Amino acid sequence: MHCTLADTRTRSRRTLEQMGASSIGASLSFIEADLSADPGWDDAAAGSSYVLHVASPFAVGQKGGNIDTIGIARSGTLRVLRAAHEAKVKRLVITSSFVTMSYARDMDTAEFTEADWSDLSIPTLTAYVRSKTLAEKDAWDDRHPDSRTRHRRRPPLAPVASRDVHLGRCVMPLPPGSPAAWRGVVYFRA
Repeated sequence: MHCTLADTRTRSRRTLEQMGASSIGASLSFIEADLSADPGWDDAAAGSSYVLHVASPFAVGQKGGNIDTIGIARSGTLRVLRAAHEAKVKRLVITSSFVTMSYARDMDTAEFTEADWSDLSIPTLTAYVRSKTLAEKDAWDDRHPDSRTRHRRRPPLAPVASRDVHLGRCVMPLPPGSPAAWRGVVYFRA
């Protein structure tokens, strides 16, 4: 199992190790690969059967469209796609986010399709919303015709193993007197 980090000497590696990644033992290796640069991605995907792309730049409250955030998200996603394709992996999973489709339509509608995307002309969108939407659109546009797998856009709310997290609070109605709010939820159980 390979874990990519932009810099293998950073606190991120130490945090992963403290969280139990080191219990995986010799089967876990850290490979330096930065979303904003080409080196490392071919090595990270080489010999892999599966690739999970779960990283995207995130800055809280960033309005508009910081070009670095958006550019890194887009080019990084394409780097991962191309490395996975070259390594002929069996399956590539790119994590989605509800923000890629939730800023465009009447939220009273219960069903979303692959045709639904956030409206990037909304001036108040954060750079994260813009970057996730554009990176995911790029991934859809870059699918290789000989790819053996396809992916579906459905950001899930999945059961978690921890007793400390109670997902029921996410779907229960708000207390009386609370402002109107909605939550887009797709419940998934493997």
